Amino acid sequence: MAKNKNNVVIKGMSGKFADMLVFSQRFGQTIVGKVPLRSGTSTAGQLAVREKFSQATIYAVSAISDAATKKDYEDMAIPSQSAYNLAIADFFNAPQILSTDTAAYSGNIGGLIKVKAKDDFRVAKVTVIISKANGTVVEQGDAVSTNGVDWVYTATIANSAYSGNKVKVQVKDLPGNLTEAESTLA
Repeated sequence: MAKNKNNVVIKGMSGKFADMLVFSQRFGQTIVGKVPLRSGTSTAGQLAVREKFSQATIYAVSAISDAATKKDYEDMAIPSQSAYNLAIADFFNAPQILSTDTAAYSGNIGGLIKVKAKDDFRVAKVTVIISKANGTVVEQGDAVSTNGVDWVYTATIANSAYSGNKVKVQVKDLPGNLTEAESTLA
């Protein structure tokens, strides 16, 4: 792909030329590339990627229509990257759970479960679910962030028979991507 530097003949051009070149505008520059080749029928994988990209586009339009979210994406974007492009990239990347620390939870009200989670843009929500081995939910709620990476859930229900219980952590980012992890309390 070539970039135009003040060539008065092609400056500002966009579109296809003679089925050989494609001109586009990006941040005030004219970009020149060859026409992409299409190879017959699309595979199931290609159709799935197109559908996911379509959903990413819908999310990005929605995200940048909100002034505060658009500003957050703009602030995080690198040079030559738009808020829209960053929102699309965010859609494709699920958050990660780095660790779950249950050492400060002993079944008492006020016990703490600490979660470290990150995302390429921002973790929006961390939910902690404590359940018995048979799946019966003891309690659940949202953790509170201290710095965007560290999250703390404070227990609200006494749970004297907590040994063997499961702790499920659910982490969501702004586009709604969900990552889950489960551990067993000792």
